[in-house]
Amino acid sequence: MTKLSIGQAWSETVDVVKRDGRLIVPVALAFAVIPATLFALAVPPSPAGEMPEPGGWALLYPLLLLVALIGQIAILRLAIGPAASVGEAIRHALRRAPSVIGAALIFAVPATLILVPTALPILANPTDPPPVAALLFSVACIALLCVWVRLMLMTAAGTAEAIGPVAIIKRSWALTKGHFWRLMTMALLFGIVAWIVIKAVQWVMGSVLIVALGQPEPWTVSALLIALIAAIVQTIASVLFAVLLARIYVQLAGAPTKGN
Repeated sequence: MTKLSIGQAWSETVDVVKRDGRLIVPVALAFAVIPATLFALAVPPSPAGEMPEPGGWALLYPLLLLVALIGQIAILRLAIGPAASVGEAIRHALRRAPSVIGAALIFAVPATLILVPTALPILANPTDPPPVAALLFSVACIALLCVWVRLMLMTAAGTAEAIGPVAIIKRSWALTKGHFWRLMTMALLFGIVAWIVIKAVQWVMGSVLIVALGQPEPWTVSALLIALIAAIVQTIASVLFAVLLARIYVQLAGAPTKGN
């Protein structure tokens, strides 16, 4: 079993961001910040804790996910190596996206079929959910989280190696064997810290902008700036996590393999 050092992976992540930040930033802006900002403006406002009213905006969500995935693959290509330009990384991402999407669907479709039936009783009565339904939903979430940890390196493997969807899943499963608890702990800690930072920045900057520019009504300057700040801080977190996974992949897989 290959040794895994999260500390080394994080140090390499910082080095990659410092060295290749000039390449990563334009990809992140084009494929994450700008699309997410425009999408946030298109979503109708809704009370806190409630879903927005259904509408045409929902059709943009799959497109947003696709664009974000292509950007993530391009960033992974830059972080894994060998050295490439922004254009080369994007072209590589477009070539590898179908295989990565196929692998993601192999996991996402069964996960949805498991989660949705267990979530429906809770959504029907969110203030007082049936205890059995809440327990089943919690067990389903924990089980899927455990499977996701083993598949955490799917996108990295699909980026670096010229393999198909099923092989991507098998590759991630093999690479993460014996490292479950370390990867689970890393993901949870990163997620908690990122959530706290993101919420803090959004609250502080959002409060300042509301005082200065007024409530964020749809397509106002206030709404635009709040959406832009949210997209930026979320993108920073996702880029750091993507690069961290890239460096973990390099540790476990050995020398980076050039994809097709």
